[in-house]
Amino acid sequence: MASEQESSNGPVKRSMREKAIERRTTNKEHNSNFKAGYVPIEEERLHKTGLRGRKGNMAVCIIILLFLLALINLIVVFQQGSTKLSVEKEKTSITSDMGISFTDPRTQNTFFSTDFENHEFHLPKGVKVLNVKKASTERITSNASSDLSIKGDSKAIIRGNEGVFIMGKTVEFRMGGDIELRAENSIVLNGSVMVSVTRMPNSSVGANVYFDEGLLRYKLCMCADGTLFRVQVKYQNMGCQTSDNPCGKAH
Repeated sequence: MASEQESSNGPVKRSMREKAIERRTTNKEHNSNFKAGYVPIEEERLHKTGLRGRKGNMAVCIIILLFLLALINLIVVFQQGSTKLSVEKEKTSITSDMGISFTDPRTQNTFFSTDFENHEFHLPKGVKVLNVKKASTERITSNASSDLSIKGDSKAIIRGNEGVFIMGKTVEFRMGGDIELRAENSIVLNGSVMVSVTRMPNSSVGANVYFDEGLLRYKLCMCADGTLFRVQVKYQNMGCQTSDNPCGKAH
């Protein structure tokens, strides 16, 4: 009776085996708390980062579209050309591949522009020289009181799809080399032909002129229509009467 009351009122002594079993049970319960809510999932089913599926295809399409836009923009920039401003000591030059326009920023009035719609190109006041490599226009005129001068560093070529008409009070050609006129049918020059004999060299020496067969000489002749040609002087007192002349071919 005393032993039972002591066990009920005081601590109960347990054996080593009971304590080991109790400790093992407690550890299992403790470890099970860390696994609460854990569900094993396969690695292939995990969520992967990045653009996949439709989003990936859409991203590739956007990148290709941006590349095409950049390529088109590059082509347009090269076709439009560029404008270059050069300020030097004695002159200021502006070079443009497409055109030049000078506009007042306040009034928006255009002082000078190469983009004209009425087929009439006017130089601004004070500008007397227009330097271009190639110009396509219907006509080139000057004021009634000023001269029109066309100059080229090496050569000047004037072409017309339906013909070239040159009109003026006085038409003067000055060339350092040869003057070449090309036409499919004929070239017609309407006007008087003047020959200044004061500028022609004089082969006469003194009053007595002797014929020398070793010296090559030519005589300048003219047809009735104003055509000039030369005749080789083969003997003394030779005239312009020769069978090889352009006068008979013209008429």
